Amino acid sequence: MKEKKIKAIIIDDEAKSRNTIKAIINKYADNTEIIAEAESAKVAIKLIEKLQPNLLLLDINMPFESGFDLLKQLPKRKYHVIFITAYEGFALRAIK
Repeated sequence: MKEKKIKAIIIDDEAKSRNTIKAIINKYADNTEIIAEAESAKVAIKLIEKLQPNLLLLDINMPFESGFDLLKQLPKRKYHVIFITAYEGFALRAIK
């Protein structure tokens, strides 16, 4: 039986980070397809509603609205979330 592809959206304000994440996914996760990228929560919300991903690769610390702010605006989650952050304090909050 063919394995179902995971449809993922990368949400990070830094293009370098999005490119790094995309390279890692392409190299190590054959079952995952990056269907879109967003540089802000505002752009991401529109993409999530339109494309209905299975997975968000979500930066927590972004200008204007954080990854946490984005999730509050989409209370009915139909996807999994992997938080991306370089900040220990944000990591602890994401785990909680």
